[in-house]
Amino acid sequence: MRCCVVMCIIGVVVLSMTGIADVRTFTGSSDASAAVMLDARHFVVADDENNTLRIYAIDGPSEPVSQVDLDAFLCIETDHPEADIEGAARVADRIYWITSHGRNKNGKERPNRYAFFATDIVSDGRGVPTIKPVGRPYRRLAYDLMLNQRLRFLGLDKTIRLAEPLTKSQREALAPKENGLNIEGLAVGPNGSLLIGLRNPHYVDPVREKEMAIILVLENPDEMVARSTPARFGEPILLDADGLGIRSIEQIVSDSGQRRYLIAAGAINGKNRFAFFTWAGGDGPLHARRVELPDEFTPEAMFQVHGTNTICILSDDGTIEKEVAGPDECLPGELLKNGRCPNKFLLDAERRTFRAITVRDRKEIK
Repeated sequence: MRCCVVMCIIGVVVLSMTGIADVRTFTGSSDASAAVMLDARHFVVADDENNTLRIYAIDGPSEPVSQVDLDAFLCIETDHPEADIEGAARVADRIYWITSHGRNKNGKERPNRYAFFATDIVSDGRGVPTIKPVGRPYRRLAYDLMLNQRLRFLGLDKTIRLAEPLTKSQREALAPKENGLNIEGLAVGPNGSLLIGLRNPHYVDPVREKEMAIILVLENPDEMVARSTPARFGEPILLDADGLGIRSIEQIVSDSGQRRYLIAAGAINGKNRFAFFTWAGGDGPLHARRVELPDEFTPEAMFQVHGTNTICILSDDGTIEKEVAGPDECLPGELLKNGRCPNKFLLDAERRTFRAITVRDRKEIK
C-alpha cells in the first residue's frame, strides 16, 4: 500500500516575521539560486546561469571575496553549458548541491542539468573559508526517480521521459514550467538524509483533489557522491502549499535548539506569486508566514545567519532591466526594445547584481 505524509496548510494561523531589517546588493552575479553560510561572516552562492560558486562577506564589500569555477569538475559540455544549480544543503563541513534536473524552456534535454554533487568547506590560508569539490558528480538521479517503485504513484516518470523518442508537442510539454520535472530546493533532513523540494510537478490528491507540493527524502547522499551508488529514497512528503511549488527550503534552528524549516514557495509557471511557510517536519502542518519583499524580488535561496535568529533571503534578479550606454554592453540579441539590458545578459559580469534581505524570526512553532 502506498503511503505518504500529507500536510495541510492552516489558513487561520499566520505567524509574522518582522519587516525587512536590511536590503543589500551584491555584484558579480544576477541569478542567485542556492546559498549556504560558511562561517559567521561568509556565504557561498550559486547562479543558475553559470557554473561558478561565489563567496561573499555578509557584512563586507559587495563583490565576491573569492570564487570557484566548477566547469572542469562537472565535465561540462560546451554546448548549452549552464548546469542550472538550484539547491544546496550543508551537513557539517560538506555542502551538497543539486541542479534542476529539468529540460530547457522548449523541452529539450540538456545533459549538463542532471547533476548532484558535493563540496567541502576548507580554509584558503588567509582565514577566509572557501570550498573544494569532492567525490564525483552523480548524474543518474533522474533515472533513479523514473525507476523507483516507492515513488511510482507520483508519476515522476511521466515528467522526465529521458531518452524517449518524443514528438515536438510531447517534448515541449516537458518544459520545467509546463509539465516537466524541476528541482529547486535542498535541505538537511533527519538521520543523514536530504530533502529535495520540487517546484514541478505537483501531486494531485485523488481524495481532496488538491495540488500538493512534493518533497523527496534522499537517504544516501554521501554514498552517491563517494561511490556513485544509486539514489535511495524514503517515503515522499506531500505539502499543501496552496497550489505552489517549492522554490527554496532551509532548516533553521531556534535559540532553544528547536529545528524546523522555512519554505519559499512559488508558482510553477514563472508567475510572480510567492508565499512563505514554516514547517516542523514529519506530519506537522504548514504555517503561513508574512515576509515583506522589495519590488521585483524573486526569492530563490535562503540561509540562517550563524548564531542568530536572522534569515537571509536572496533574489534571482536576472530579468531586472538595467540601463546601458548601447548594445555593445549587452549580450548580442538580448537588448530590449526600450534600450535596456536584462541583468543576466550584461557583458560586464561585474555589473550584474542580486539582492539579499534579512528578516528576524521572532516566533517558534510549539
